[in-house]
Amino acid sequence: MLGSIMWANVWFVIWPSQQVVMASAAAVAGGGSAIPEAAARGAKAGVASRTNTMLSIPMLFFMGAASHLPMAGPMSGGQKWGALILLAIVILVVEINALAGPGHAGQGQRWQEDAREPLEDILGRLHPDLDPLRLPRQDLRIDISRPTSAMTDPNDVWTIDYKGQFKTRDGRYCYPLTIQDAATRFLLGCRGLLEPTIEASWPVFQRLFRRYGLPERIRTDNGAPFASCALGRLSTLSVWWVRLGIQPELIEPAHPEQNGRHERMHKTLKAETARPPRRTLAAQQRRFDWFRARYNTERPHESTRPAAARESLPGVAAALSELALADRLPRAL
Repeated sequence: MLGSIMWANVWFVIWPSQQVVMASAAAVAGGGSAIPEAAARGAKAGVASRTNTMLSIPMLFFMGAASHLPMAGPMSGGQKWGALILLAIVILVVEINALAGPGHAGQGQRWQEDAREPLEDILGRLHPDLDPLRLPRQDLRIDISRPTSAMTDPNDVWTIDYKGQFKTRDGRYCYPLTIQDAATRFLLGCRGLLEPTIEASWPVFQRLFRRYGLPERIRTDNGAPFASCALGRLSTLSVWWVRLGIQPELIEPAHPEQNGRHERMHKTLKAETARPPRRTLAAQQRRFDWFRARYNTERPHESTRPAAARESLPGVAAALSELALADRLPRAL
């Protein structure tokens, strides 16, 4: 009986709900609208799956104990049937509560509201009139073809990449995360991280979004944590960008020249900061800060925009003040 209930959960609850959720995700990735019932169906499938896990425990117990604990002895036939009926009622109540109990139908909606809270906090400080759930769906597609978007104004496109990792002299790996405004070539951030993960990258982007505003697009390569093998190549990080109203833009695999400005900056960064590497990650970060100050204020490069346009980036004035302090750091640090 337990096995039959689990079978019914899989074929009549979990699998149909998964089809709805996958169809909704495909529609959003293709520029369409989400299926309204997808969130509720996903929540119901999750509860049914957990119910199957719970029911599998007594099923395995009865399968193993059938030959050792037979329902024999002083119990009469009526008592045996009564015990079975009582067990069936308990299972039925659990199943009904899982599939139609109070609160489960709106669980997906509540999750969406909870997930929006930190995003609304950030957006409220940047663009009070911007609501990511009201953006046109066609603007939320991830572009996985050759990038051709214009990079003529500040915050049109940010280019992002992890420069190749290297070891500091204490033996720890350093993964420099670099973020640049494509139009002005202003190096927005260069942060040495211990690992190239979503958890390590997330605070860096939160800080930059608050300071410089939100770009229209973010251009990256196809590596983690910017892309994944999931539907639409979206990763957890890029889904967060989409919800903020930013369109991720991937270069084609094995074509770093499509992010050529950023790669050229990496070449300079490596020569100025990693040869030789510093003693510790903190010392290496001070070196990165020194490089940002030189690159953004002194070092000539092929910027397509004059200094006046560069300073039109939100938050650049404060950033330049901080960089002036960083430039005073000794080169030997």
